[in-house]
Amino acid sequence: MKNNIFISILAVLTLSSCGCHNYGLKTGVNVTSIRGDDTENLNSRIGLFFGGFAELCINDSFAIQPELLYSQQGAKYTESDGYDGTFGLDYIQVPVMAKIKVTEEFILEAGPQVGVLISAKDKYESPGDSGEEDIRDDYNDIDFGANIGINYQLESGLNFGARYYFGLSNIKDIVGSTDFKNQNGVFSFSIGYKFE
Repeated sequence: MKNNIFISILAVLTLSSCGCHNYGLKTGVNVTSIRGDDTENLNSRIGLFFGGFAELCINDSFAIQPELLYSQQGAKYTESDGYDGTFGLDYIQVPVMAKIKVTEEFILEAGPQVGVLISAKDKYESPGDSGEEDIRDDYNDIDFGANIGINYQLESGLNFGARYYFGLSNIKDIVGSTDFKNQNGVFSFSIGYKFE
């Protein structure tokens, strides 16, 4: 117990004495997919994301950046019987990125991410039918994975980024089946502003 308290205090002091505590906002476009079993008829979905971040510098070339994002994910599908639709999976995502400054402008980043599913809908249409179905019960509430990306930071505070998220956990929740697995995959392209 004493060791945990000491480590916590040390971590807080380290972060408090670092060179920067910056905050910012970001938004952008997701190109999302679902990988795994029975995904042959699935195509990418285009969605949006937005949220905020805090940059905690450890030294001049390394920082930790936790983020809180709303993220539209999922996939589009085409069925052989003429139905087209979209599996819309909306998450609150919490990435925690380690940032390594390569130059003053270019930054490499990587880190884990946990997501909480807040909405899951199947929007479908065919020549004679269309509608929307809530499919939340078919999906797990928590998604976990890892990100890797690159960021270009301007001196003005404006920044641009590209990132790929590898889903590692099974997002499907099928009663009586432990073999069927799907994972999220997300390419993200962002624009943001860092307040210094």
